[in-house]
Order: sequence, then structure tokens, then C-alpha cells
Amino acid sequence: MKILKFGMAALLAGLTGAAVADEYQDAISKAFPGFQILGPSEIRRLDGLEPERYNKVKDRPGLIVGRFNSDQVMDFAALIRGSKLIHISEDKAKLVWAEDYYEGYLVVCLGRAQGGYECTKLETDPLRIHLPYNGFLEKFSPGIAGCTSLGKPFKAPKPRRDLNVLEETESNVDIRFNTDAIALIESAYYFIYLPQPRGMYRKCEAGH
Repeated sequence: MKILKFGMAALLAGLTGAAVADEYQDAISKAFPGFQILGPSEIRRLDGLEPERYNKVKDRPGLIVGRFNSDQVMDFAALIRGSKLIHISEDKAKLVWAEDYYEGYLVVCLGRAQGGYECTKLETDPLRIHLPYNGFLEKFSPGIAGCTSLGKPFKAPKPRRDLNVLEETESNVDIRFNTDAIALIESAYYFIYLPQPRGMYRKCEAGH
């Protein structure tokens, strides 16, 4: 009987976890049809990542849950990719190398008091997602971020970059943030999106 109870408890826990995961994927599917949240098998563990830190993110490296604005409703952020594999052919004359990737985005979905989520891309420019992807998401609790480069406030989604115009930034600054922040951790750098008043964000870049 005890074995049966344990089995039922494990089954219910598994179903609950699946239901929660589906809640986030359902919100992504509604906002961005054809896109999916990156799962554990699609993200490469970064060399040198501390075991304690790895254990916190390994089960859902493409998803974080927190409060990314000033209300008390839970929100989430996700790394998402499209279903179509994009192939770029090599063209040595134009210094173009062969490449296969998926179009991806970092998105934030703010919870609504009446239920559901309002999702938006943080940046208009897509990510090139090569599988397995060399990065993951991490929630940063309120505190101070040290930035080698800090961008000006922007309303999501951040407009496309004009490669002919140098973006205005501040260098080597510390900034305090009072809500959870969204951090994209990559092999050599991390990018922290710091929520600001009136639905704005600032992008903080720093090295490990």
C-alpha cells in the first residue's frame, strides 16, 4: 500500500510539473506560433560553470520565473526558437561561411491579474540559435549589477540595431535594480535585462 501511495504521489508530481511547463509553452505558442522554449537537450553546459549554479538551471535552462515588473503577479522569461532550420550557403568571395541555425528570441511574458500572460520580445533583432545553444537563462534577484557597458532605457521590443550608428552606452558602471532581472549567460559574457519603471528596460553587459 505504501508503494502504491508513493507511486501515485510521484505520478501526480510529474503531472503537476508537466502542467506547469505546458502553461509556459502554451503562452509562447499563443504569442509566437511555431516557436518553442529551448529544453535541456538543446542547451550545452558551459565549461567552468559551478555545479551549484548548474543544478539550479539544468532542468529548464531556457526558462526562468520571477517578478519582472512592480506588481505581485508572477512573470516568466524564455529563450525560444522557431521550427524551421535556416541554411546559409558558403560564399568565400563575400566572406560568408556555411551555417545552419534557427531564428530565436529572448522574450518576457508578464503575468496578468486576470490570468494569462502578455508576451513580447526583448529585442527585435533575432538570435541565431545553433543547437546545442551555448547559453542559458538565469534569474538575478534584486541587488547591484556591475556593467562593463550599460545601454539607455528602451521599451521592449528594442528596435533593430543600425550597424552604421554607434549605440550610446555608459561604461564600467554599477546599477541598482529593485525587481528580478533577466540574465542571458553565454560562454564569455552575460547580458542582464534590468526592468525599469513604466515598462522600460536597460541592457547591462559584462564578462564572467
